[in-house]
Amino acid sequence: MELYYGVSDPGELILENSTVELGNLIQGAGLEFQFAIVNSGTAKLDISSINTNPSVPVHSSLNEVLPGESGTFSVLLDDVDDGGFSIRITIDSNDPIVEVFEFLVTGFIELEEVEVVDNITDETIMTNATVDFGSTQLGSPVARSFTLFNPSTLETLEIEEMIIESDGFELIEEPTSIPPQSSVELEIQLLANWEGSNTAELSIASNFADFKLYLVGEVIPETSSIEVYNVLTPNGDGRHDFFKIAGITNYPSNEVAIFNRAGTLVYRATAYDNETTRFDGIGNQGRSGPLEPGAYYYVIKLGNGENKLGFIQILRN
Repeated sequence: MELYYGVSDPGELILENSTVELGNLIQGAGLEFQFAIVNSGTAKLDISSINTNPSVPVHSSLNEVLPGESGTFSVLLDDVDDGGFSIRITIDSNDPIVEVFEFLVTGFIELEEVEVVDNITDETIMTNATVDFGSTQLGSPVARSFTLFNPSTLETLEIEEMIIESDGFELIEEPTSIPPQSSVELEIQLLANWEGSNTAELSIASNFADFKLYLVGEVIPETSSIEVYNVLTPNGDGRHDFFKIAGITNYPSNEVAIFNRAGTLVYRATAYDNETTRFDGIGNQGRSGPLEPGAYYYVIKLGNGENKLGFIQILRN
């Protein structure tokens, strides 16, 4: 009896007690490997059994091989766990030289991996990569879509769990399964509920290899919505009695400074709020007291890196 591995004619000759190394394989359906038994003798070869490890089925209908002919059997590795494996195959026959023919099949099974494509860059993202959502203003969420592709030709990708470990990002829709050679869309949103840096970890657990993605995004303050009333008539009539800055309380870290035409600072305040802290035509820098009518200029620092500059006119009766 002669034994060969593979479907080519002839395949790779296997010697008794030798090892067939299959190399690295991708876990999934269709891991079937074929062997051929050749009867090189002059008498009929009776095959009584072909045995392997309990988790490895043998597909064979061989009972006998006539002289000068061959027969095939295959082993199926679909249920073998990922990682390294070693399978002993035993063939019992009436071969006059070797009644019990044994050999090993070894290799390493890797899990299939889902392919993730960033739809903005159209680039494939590797596991443990970082995706930057850029920056957005407070209250303006940013959505980004990705394509999940199942590269397997036989096995459906079953998503067991998809989690974002952060309150700053949200999954819009979670796919549950992807047929072979098919894809689905995944959308993730940067919520923009608070200012500052947002980070998250996206984990996808499935029957394929686990996939992990790191997300980052920056939420910046809203564009300034302050409105400056640049005419001041501090005469106590309830109209334009103070320097009104509408919307300034949205920027609690603000600073307001007023200068005369010579560039001298005449008024300065922090946390300006139009109520307890406001400019009513009286300076608080240098020589205090009511300021002379005329043009002054202001600098408003909002505390977020944004500054507003302009002129104010003080009118007195």
